[in-house]
Amino acid sequence: KGRGLPMKNAQQLKFLKQATENNGTVFSDEGVIEVFAPEAKASIAFASYIKSVTALIQWEKEHTNLDHDTELFVEEVAQCLRAWKKVSQLERAPKLLGITGRAYTLDFELGDQMVVAVTAHHQSVSAALHKLVDIRALPGNRSLNVLIVIDDRTDPDAARREAKILSSVGDVMNMGQLQINAGASASMH
Repeated sequence: KGRGLPMKNAQQLKFLKQATENNGTVFSDEGVIEVFAPEAKASIAFASYIKSVTALIQWEKEHTNLDHDTELFVEEVAQCLRAWKKVSQLERAPKLLGITGRAYTLDFELGDQMVVAVTAHHQSVSAALHKLVDIRALPGNRSLNVLIVIDDRTDPDAARREAKILSSVGDVMNMGQLQINAGASASMH
């Protein structure tokens, strides 16, 4: 709850339940990690409890500052696009409809090109991929020109792997290349 996660139904608690059950404990409806064992197996139960807590801490580490980092990255992409394309303004948050009927917001529209900024984190890539597959599946969007800018500065190997997947739904450019195109140093971060 302190991380701002909704915890109102079983679907929203699924990852917590899985993390605890995989380690021999239970995540109760009240949000408590529980483990029950006879006194003779108390040390095994305690170890299970610690494994569960560690799994949740690892999940939290992986998700810390994800939204803030993404916001900063989107702003960096905007600055580089303006410098590279010699435009003073970018249309922000263009909305497109997907085949499912869902409306999606992309990061920028630059002339006839939609731009999506993605970190190399697998969740960010998965979300962008889902969004773009849904959008492109709508017949009127099949010829959509999409540029996906992926942040390759902190984990170039992950970015390279994720870029291969993203290339199925748009043109992919590494942030380092975008910085070079904009006249900035690729090591700037």
